[in-house]
Amino acid sequence: MEFLIALTITVPEGTPSQTVDETRTRETERAHELAEQGHLLRLWAPAAQPGEWRILDLW
Repeated sequence: MEFLIALTITVPEGTPSQTVDETRTRETERAHELAEQGHLLRLWAPAAQPGEWRILDLW
């Protein structure tokens, strides 16, 4: 069975850009790990508004 997940993440105002960058880096690393394990089949990052990011995942 496959699952398609859609996420929109909004960064709270006042969040330091360093925190956002570090979080995105950790999430990218984890996504690579999950893909290597065969759990995450596909990931898309469509365009988003400033201060947010969007993700579509196929599990």
